Amino acid sequence: MPFSLYTTATERINPNGAGQAVLAVLNFLSAQGIVQYHGPSLIKPKIVSDTELIPVRTSESGIFEPLVKAGETVAMGQPLANIIHPYESELIETLYAPVDGKVFFIHNEPLTYANTAVIKLVQ
Repeated sequence: MPFSLYTTATERINPNGAGQAVLAVLNFLSAQGIVQYHGPSLIKPKIVSDTELIPVRTSESGIFEPLVKAGETVAMGQPLANIIHPYESELIETLYAPVDGKVFFIHNEPLTYANTAVIKLVQ
């Protein structure tokens, strides 16, 4: 079974995120019985299937202003991000959490297109 590893940043150098990724891999491999590792455990590893991810999509294109960070716990109805009109600087959409959960993925570019899954939550 193939696995994917996601970190807080993938297109930029992030020493803190890289350190967390190394610990996550070691903790995961240890939990699977592949290696023996007894270091600091940040979180118990959890395998998340794509079908468990809840996408939060935009209905409009514009400037993406996140209000939460990856890994943050959110409550249903909580504002997650704003979409701002690129020419008029007016708020055109606010995205809200459809469920209680944790932010698994968040878009990290300043612009977004309509119907883009800019945030993915896991319950």
